[in-house]
Amino acid sequence: MKKQSLFMLGAIGITAVLLTVSVNVGSALADAYDDQYGDTADIARASRWALEEEEEYGGWAGSNYYKNEAAYNSTKSSSRTSSKSSYTPDDYDGDVWWSGTTAHWDSQRESGEKYQVQLKRGGTEVAMVKTTGTSYNFSSYIKNSGNYYFRVRLVKDSKHGGWGEDSDTKYFEGKSSSSSSKSSSSSSSSSSSLSPAAPVSAGWLKDGKGWWYRYPDGNYPKNKWDMIGGKWYFFNGEGYMCTGWINWNGAYYYCGSDGAMLVNTYTPDGFYVDANGVWVH
Repeated sequence: MKKQSLFMLGAIGITAVLLTVSVNVGSALADAYDDQYGDTADIARASRWALEEEEEYGGWAGSNYYKNEAAYNSTKSSSRTSSKSSYTPDDYDGDVWWSGTTAHWDSQRESGEKYQVQLKRGGTEVAMVKTTGTSYNFSSYIKNSGNYYFRVRLVKDSKHGGWGEDSDTKYFEGKSSSSSSKSSSSSSSSSSSLSPAAPVSAGWLKDGKGWWYRYPDGNYPKNKWDMIGGKWYFFNGEGYMCTGWINWNGAYYYCGSDGAMLVNTYTPDGFYVDANGVWVH
């Protein structure tokens, strides 16, 4: 009787130890899944246990494995979609400044975001561009003389943050602008070097220094761009047509051997100019 009692106590003790070990192991696994998967821990745990032998882990997930896995993937996908749809870029609060006709701003964008830059003249929008860089040359948009400024905001997909502070206002002379006062003064100051001995009609003229263009009123373009016959030409301070590279308001243009500005092509020295004639790369 005493031996039987001892045997029963021993069996109970061993069972208690096994149960304690099982509970501790199960608790450790549960904690690990809770830490890794959070709200979806039960689904992930069931999916994992279903892959083990039934006699080792109890196999309580059983045939629900595929259903649990699908539910887990659906939950994670829904979480990702919700996170994306609620995303809005921050308001831009960096510094902005000019360098010639090139706008500059501090780097603040996150992955996938772009900068949207708005150029204004006298309060009217002139251009709106998107870029991942921290500068943009607006020379091709400055066609009219006036006071220009710009501002920046962050955008991603169809959402955007708030605009940053306006840049300083800067005056630029437009590419197609001309001044009657300059024309009047230039005609008298340059008459000895450009005006021929006898009266001539308007048009292209050439002397010992080069080509120049005479208006019907006797004046001529000087230190400016002028469109003649549908093409742009640049005339230096003396009024002569220029060829080669032209630096104007901080942007570079190229005029061919005939004086006409090149567009949408490569220059003879291998650089590309865009539709506005501006050197791009």
